[in-house]
Amino acid sequence: METIRGYFQKAIEKAGSGNKLAAALKTTGGNITRVVMGAGFPGDETILRLAAYLGEDPQKMLLLNQVERSPERVRGQWESIARKFAGAAVVAFVVSTALPCLTGAAERMYIMSNVIFASIFLLTFSPRPADRFPASA
Repeated sequence: METIRGYFQKAIEKAGSGNKLAAALKTTGGNITRVVMGAGFPGDETILRLAAYLGEDPQKMLLLNQVERSPERVRGQWESIARKFAGAAVVAFVVSTALPCLTGAAERMYIMSNVIFASIFLLTFSPRPADRFPASA
């Protein structure tokens, strides 16, 4: 899995320097350095600007930032949410490639958004196998 530091390093390469990236993200060079050195995490607004700058999915990057900056005792819960999000993205990709008969982008987006919502809903609220098949006493 990519890391926030990795995304920042990729963005620095694209910008040419940390200061140029800081200007593009409307933050300071010190903030960029803190993130790259592992001494801190960016705020949500900076993550959104970074996602736009790199052409990445902002929701994925917000979720990744939240996972990385969370304390160990709750990090597992965020990682579980991230895995569910990734599963929904795979389903959306499969559906989008399987719908060449729909010519309108709006139709494809409508169907994909419904599939993503349904996938996240099912991944989040479906019972675990142990709940479906309780052990007999």
